[in-house]
Amino acid sequence: MQLAIEQFRLGLARVRDLIAIHNSLKSQTTSALDVSDILRAALVLTVSALDIMFTKWLL
Repeated sequence: MQLAIEQFRLGLARVRDLIAIHNSLKSQTTSALDVSDILRAALVLTVSALDIMFTKWLL
């Protein structure tokens, strides 16, 4: 159980990093560059972190 929670926290740290990258790029570029895919990747990584945690927790 502890390993599952630790992996979840590591996944969330990566999500926070992706969001920080998005915010930085968005403030430094014009609207011609669409950086929304970075947020989409963060959402997918969040779901993945939850999936890993629950899978390890249930098994």
